[in-house]
Amino acid sequence: MSDILDLAWRANAACVGEPTAMFFHDVLSLRAGSTFARERALQHQPVRDALNLCALCPVRTDCLNTAMNAEHGNAAAGRHGIWGGLLPHERAQLANARPPISHGTDAGWHQHRRRSVPFCEPCKAAKRDSEHSWKHRREVNKNQPEQEQTA
Repeated sequence: MSDILDLAWRANAACVGEPTAMFFHDVLSLRAGSTFARERALQHQPVRDALNLCALCPVRTDCLNTAMNAEHGNAAAGRHGIWGGLLPHERAQLANARPPISHGTDAGWHQHRRRSVPFCEPCKAAKRDSEHSWKHRREVNKNQPEQEQTA
């Protein structure tokens, strides 16, 4: 599983070679949380260019996951730049809508995997238990004679 700081995906990013300032435009520091924040940001050509580039990026999800994991717990004011095609206040809204990881469950293990965050020990244990249980059921079913069907 990749670490929060694993940025290997960047090699395939559409923004490779682009100036970093393109994604950290001054207008984004306004941190406006209103519904018109995106419209205000889109009035600036560098912001539109950055968002258009993100829209075509093959690793947009990896980029967004990296930002969401790095910014975990931060309010909109603690988020900066365009990541994964989203403005800071949009990522804050997404973070508030994202359910917490169900630690200590097989489902929690899958949430870690989908979000590309390191696995916690309770979720690792739950996944091991789930796999052991699944393998046990498979063995039991394999060793049981098939029941004859009667008409």
